Amino acid sequence: MAPPIQKAILRKALESPIFSKEILPKAPMSMYEGNTIFEEISSLIKRYYQTNKVVLTEDVLLTLAQDKLDRMRKSAEEQQKYFDEINSLYEIRDLRDDSVLDENIEKYIKKHMHLDLMQRALADLNNERTMEMVADEWKKIMLLDISGNKSDVINVLDDTTLKEELLSSLQTDVVPTGFKSIDDITGGGLGKGEVGLMAQLSGAGKTLWLTNFTTSYVRQGYNVLFIALEELKNRMVLRFEQSLLQQTRNVILTGSTLNKPNFDKMQNFIKTNRSHFGNLFFARFSPRTATPARIEQLISDTIIREGVPIDVVVIDYPDLLKNPNATGNESDDGGKLFEEIRRIAQEYNVVMWTASQLNRTARSAQIKTGEHIEGSVRKINAVELVLVGNQTEDEYNAGFTRLYVEKIRNRKEGNIERMLGFKVVGNAQTIKDYASESEAKQHMSIIEAAAEKFENSFKNKKKDNSGNTIDYAKEINQSLRGMRGEQ
Repeated sequence: MAPPIQKAILRKALESPIFSKEILPKAPMSMYEGNTIFEEISSLIKRYYQTNKVVLTEDVLLTLAQDKLDRMRKSAEEQQKYFDEINSLYEIRDLRDDSVLDENIEKYIKKHMHLDLMQRALADLNNERTMEMVADEWKKIMLLDISGNKSDVINVLDDTTLKEELLSSLQTDVVPTGFKSIDDITGGGLGKGEVGLMAQLSGAGKTLWLTNFTTSYVRQGYNVLFIALEELKNRMVLRFEQSLLQQTRNVILTGSTLNKPNFDKMQNFIKTNRSHFGNLFFARFSPRTATPARIEQLISDTIIREGVPIDVVVIDYPDLLKNPNATGNESDDGGKLFEEIRRIAQEYNVVMWTASQLNRTARSAQIKTGEHIEGSVRKINAVELVLVGNQTEDEYNAGFTRLYVEKIRNRKEGNIERMLGFKVVGNAQTIKDYASESEAKQHMSIIEAAAEKFENSFKNKKKDNSGNTIDYAKEINQSLRGMRGEQ
């Protein structure tokens, strides 16, 4: 007797022309496990829906089956077995468990598609492109919408169940950064499928921030894939070790030599508390060698190889990707690159963190904003959250930094703070929320002193290269009013 799931597949094929046209042709006949009657019925259904949109009735299927069986010279007794199976497919059934059944059908078909793929690969191991083909096909199978529940159209007024599911997912899909002020303005963090952009001057903290986001996620139990396109492997592993356990460099290294006793203690701590951590996967590519397609492949391969879902992907930083569709227009190309990254984030349902450099004009700016991001407009349009690093020399020396919030697509209700402050423990590669009110006040006093120093340095009007008089203080104030939306 055939497993019930096989009959369920044929029933779904009868009821859904789309399933028959788009899924059945991709599913291997091996899923019927040698049941030739089901194989023939499946073929008849597929052929019918290739040229017909009307639902296949029992009478029509019986007629098609009889014509084929006559050509195959099947006896009346053998034909009756086919007819009995067709009759059973049209029996009245309980529709209440369709969602569960669809889920089981999807798992069953994908399992057999994967098995079929591996069998074909084993038969062609001498072909150098086989494994590349396997990885590509495996990814396509994973992304295949077999159940057909991912409808493009939603009946917003009447589909109460789906609305409840989608609205409930607003919170469950949110992944907190672990930084209170950032999570506060974003309503808890970025949601899966969304992209964050961290912008800094070259060498001013892009990787430090991305590393801290990464280790914060891992400490909360999330799975992170970090892709480095600039830093070397050994330096990134050192950053991770320092930030994850908040240890200074001299605890891990004595000079440039690994401190083995301290290293072993740290690894024992991780093993003892392993259940409290998520996973941190790391890959490194040389600049201009990895394409967005390679990043997509890496995400898929990691999910398959490690057997766990990926919650967050960090790319440090996308401008160093190889863009196969580059036109030579840096602004346009950068925007398209970020749009492709956003597509990947949505395709794999992950939070994506990226980074970008600020242009040269940012060095003299009192407040660095989105206008200083290289190729800013299209990059900013493609992401949900844009944070721009601000730090004076005095802040750096005192261990503080700020982020200017350039954009939040899905912001919390009410007013938000545009400038966020943080404590930096540089020798431990660690960024933290303020530990106390006094720490926040200390940072504010440093900022105020820096602003006063900056204003005093431009109190007297100066001339530009053309001899024109410039009131720098006035220009700064006008810029600040513009950012606040004032005239």
